[in-house]
Amino acid sequence: MEVFLFFTFFTTSSLAYERVYKKGDVIIGSLLSAHKNSDEKKCRDFYPPGLNRVEATIQTIQQINNNSEILPNITLGYDIRDYCNSRELAMKETYDFAVNSHSALNSQIGIPMSRNKSNSTNSAVAIVGPYGSRNSLQVAGLLQVVGMAGISPSATSEELSWPFYDKFLRTVPPDNLQAKAMADLIDKFEWNYVAAVAMEHSYGIYGIRALEREALQRQTFCIGFTEYIPPQDYSLQIPGIVQKLKHSKEVKVVILWIEDSVARVLMHEAARQGVQYRVWILSDSLATKTPDFLGSDFIYLGVYLGIQPRQFRDEKYEKHLKTLTPGKSLEDGNIFWEKLWKEEFNCSALANITMASSCPCDLNINQNVFNKMYDDFIPYHVDAIYAIAHALNAIYRCTEPRGLLPNGRCPGTTPVSPDHVLLYLRNVSFQGLTGVVQFDDNGDPLSSCYDVISFQKSSGISYSKVKVGTWNKTRDSRLQIINGSIDWNLGSAPPKSVCKEPCPLGTMQSESVACCWECLQCPEGTVTSIRGATNCSTCPVTQKSNRERTSCVDLPVVALKLRDATTIFFVIAAVVGVIFSVSTLVIFIRYRRTPVVKAANKELSFTILVANSSCFALSILILVRPSDSICSVIEPIRYTALTVCVSVLFLKTMRILRAFEASAMFQWLNQQFILNMRKQLYLVLIVNAPSCILSLVWILLDPPSFKMDIISGKAIIVSCVLSMTQVGYIIRIHMVSYLIAWSLVCTWYAFKARNLPENFNEAKYIGFSMYIYLLSWITYFPVLSTLDGVYVTVVSCATLLVSSYGLLLCIFVPKLYVILRHPAKNTTHFVRTELRAQMSNRVEPTMGDP
Repeated sequence: MEVFLFFTFFTTSSLAYERVYKKGDVIIGSLLSAHKNSDEKKCRDFYPPGLNRVEATIQTIQQINNNSEILPNITLGYDIRDYCNSRELAMKETYDFAVNSHSALNSQIGIPMSRNKSNSTNSAVAIVGPYGSRNSLQVAGLLQVVGMAGISPSATSEELSWPFYDKFLRTVPPDNLQAKAMADLIDKFEWNYVAAVAMEHSYGIYGIRALEREALQRQTFCIGFTEYIPPQDYSLQIPGIVQKLKHSKEVKVVILWIEDSVARVLMHEAARQGVQYRVWILSDSLATKTPDFLGSDFIYLGVYLGIQPRQFRDEKYEKHLKTLTPGKSLEDGNIFWEKLWKEEFNCSALANITMASSCPCDLNINQNVFNKMYDDFIPYHVDAIYAIAHALNAIYRCTEPRGLLPNGRCPGTTPVSPDHVLLYLRNVSFQGLTGVVQFDDNGDPLSSCYDVISFQKSSGISYSKVKVGTWNKTRDSRLQIINGSIDWNLGSAPPKSVCKEPCPLGTMQSESVACCWECLQCPEGTVTSIRGATNCSTCPVTQKSNRERTSCVDLPVVALKLRDATTIFFVIAAVVGVIFSVSTLVIFIRYRRTPVVKAANKELSFTILVANSSCFALSILILVRPSDSICSVIEPIRYTALTVCVSVLFLKTMRILRAFEASAMFQWLNQQFILNMRKQLYLVLIVNAPSCILSLVWILLDPPSFKMDIISGKAIIVSCVLSMTQVGYIIRIHMVSYLIAWSLVCTWYAFKARNLPENFNEAKYIGFSMYIYLLSWITYFPVLSTLDGVYVTVVSCATLLVSSYGLLLCIFVPKLYVILRHPAKNTTHFVRTELRAQMSNRVEPTMGDP
């Protein structure tokens, strides 16, 4: 055995670092990296985790062969190729697998084929590996062409989920789910502004793109900037990237979606430039590494959190590794153990052949070496092999018509076709080390879980890897963090990572660069009521923004208020007017049988006092804030009440002229209406009927209504609009014309009767009151036509009070003066005596004329 291994290891250079092979009825191929590469063509340093994967492959296939429930009477073999983490070598070995597979199938049907270097071995029906997305993409593309199934335990790039790679499957969750887990972690600690450093190949590019999609959809965080590192000559670009991180002091969280070798160089440069107090979030390529991966450069750089596929342990296999001795290690043909014994223990399991120092027979790997070999993806690797085994088991146990081929046919088994393996591989379902293994249409596992880990200082300069949370896509609360499990190393709470603090109330955030903003005060008329608002809300049309732009306040209403001095003055004047009018009415009723009251025609006086009182009351209503109901009655009542007053004054004037006008018309009017009290009231009703009818039609068809004029952002002017259509306008013009016509007629006759004997009546005072009426209207109507709002209210109320007081003072105060101050003059004897004297004075000058 030892002689055979020596020959294999030293004389066959093409296989020395390439292949571990075991014959079987069916061969499972495997692309593993037991060495690192210095370039795309040469293998370099030994890579202990690769040895672990080779050993796991061998032990898993042995377990399957020893299991009578899977592939009974069928022996699985393996063909493990070391591709040294080289895309070129990975493609070369994949091509070799494909050629051998097609050669075997063609020879089965009688087609001669040339053989390559592996012509003496059975061909592989499926391939496990390679590790890493960068190499897997190349291999998946070739598998797509040759029609062979591949399954990777660690390639996570989202690009591999594309339909183009439908021959490629994986047992590890894809990066789009890792991005969701990472985004949930960022949201958990309310980090709004992060940076990212990624590899400039599929793994890094598509990982960051998935994270960017999450940021765009959530709008809870954003990636301020992303720096991509090329796979080659990356050491030249890393100093500039670290310098940018150093100067971006507001960025406290950095996403690392890079490979471990690049991460070491990056962290060394960060330590050299003094980039400290950051939270580094590691993707699975780094999070799956052991604490030794960090090294001394990581000590003061900050906090390290990582997202890795759920960690599962195979204790039986770990025990196997720890109890393996140099002699037993080579029994299964795993020639890569010899490299481990030499590098770690400076001895050889083949000492009697190589002349090197022999390893002790009871030598075992220690914990330090075990940590170097450790690989979190081993359980996913084991499940990948079992998935192929279960697919083969289903093929060998197939019974028609339950086969997956058309019409329920079963695949052939001499030999097994890789196409059929792929078909059955997509339909496997079994309980593996990582849970239930099933694949969706994209070849991704149906169940996806992650662990959130933290590299924390345990003592001195050493680190330990601590599980601080979990993520499961099937849970409602996908991310769960263990309380108090994270040592923030910077304080008791996670640091803030924001470009700027959220803008205060009354301002909005205007982005100047990605995720960064300037705080701009909201324009007038807009507000923000929450911190960090990205736009200002416009206030309703009836409101404006307050001084701080934090809330909308009602626009001031331009209208008289009850507490205003002007309003108080007008209300007092109106109330006094009402009291004065009512008191006058009471006095006139009490002294209704006296000559002064009789001479004033008590019925007409009572009517005019009631109408005048309504004018005083109406002036108070004008001061009230307008509404549709108030506006609809003010102007109609105003014109009607004034028309009543003017018509009564006209009749009083006509009574004075009855004795001194000898025309036929006056004689007829005196006989029919003027001298008959009942007919006087009828005449009052007839004269005011048009005004009352027009008022009623006005209110019914086109009533005056409430109007609100909004001066944007300044004030609301409330007023009454007298008409909305031409109908209301025409009715109002007719009412005004009717009132003015009667006023002019009354004024004319009052002017004619101004010199008649005073005791007969008060024609002179009627004239004065009509002059006041006309002057007030000359003031009111222009204001009504040209101004609006409070000015119209003031002028309307003032002119109505002036005209009402003019009527009250001119018509009734002289009579009240006689009634209350000189009752002796309010007797029949005095009136007759005074009347004779006035008549004598009037006749004598007439008789003395030539």
